[in-house]
Amino acid sequence: KFGVTSDRGAPLSSMTLIHKLPVISANPYGAFIIDLDPEEMNSLLRVLNPENSGAAFILNDSMNWVANGASKETEISPLAAALREEIAKGKIGEAFKFDWDGQKYAVGQYEMSKVGLTFVTATPLSLLSRPIIITSRLMLAASFFGLIIAFLLSWVATNQLYRPISRIVGLFRGRRIG
Repeated sequence: KFGVTSDRGAPLSSMTLIHKLPVISANPYGAFIIDLDPEEMNSLLRVLNPENSGAAFILNDSMNWVANGASKETEISPLAAALREEIAKGKIGEAFKFDWDGQKYAVGQYEMSKVGLTFVTATPLSLLSRPIIITSRLMLAASFFGLIIAFLLSWVATNQLYRPISRIVGLFRGRRIG
């Protein structure tokens, strides 16, 4: 389980992972105790929030912040706070669409039951669909360019094919007239 020192989104002063040994025993004889740097955890979560347009955070069983993705200088995003409230209601599943502030978000919620944590990521749908739109436009442009090249090549080939026939017709017309 995680030991958390803050429950209102304030910067955490320490995070500790305690793993009892042996795991399946009712009377453990020891434990692995791992101290985690909260700023490093938040830094890793910020990587999952491209262009700072979504949210990524970790909650414990009682819906308190473990890591919120905010730096020491910034506060928790309103999107993260709204998602936390929605998840606390318990009406949502592992993946869902979330409408907030006029934008749609794809949200993934992953529960790690052994350690009692919930990992949540939210990404704007516009950010997810941007590479697909760019790729489809490039494919459309390449197809249009290919169609123009094919038209020009067929026009040149047609002129090349009909040139000898045109000469023969010209010769026959020239003999009749003369």
